[in-house]
Amino acid sequence: AVTVTVNNPVPTISDVNPGTVASPGAATVISIDGTGFAAGATVSFDADGAGTGATPQTLSGAVVVSPTQITVTIPANLLTTAGTAHILVTNPTPGGGTSGTFDFVIT
Repeated sequence: AVTVTVNNPVPTISDVNPGTVASPGAATVISIDGTGFAAGATVSFDADGAGTGATPQTLSGAVVVSPTQITVTIPANLLTTAGTAHILVTNPTPGGGTSGTFDFVIT
């Protein structure tokens, strides 16, 4: 028998919509566009850029719509401080990895 392992790619983010929300904001559904999104991918929200000193938090309920789109909800408690936060996507193993950060502006 031959075992073939297909490695997940490292994802990339090209756009996030909406890219800006007002603070304090209500829970907001975002659409993440990019490439290489695999089943089981997770989305992290790093509010440290918004001056909160927070560590990246994995957002629950991310839906991989296709290899080029993910939707997820950012909870209101992460949208309380104005600044630039960062969105990251991580694909599971085998292979996989984490995308570069994508800026998300809280005004």
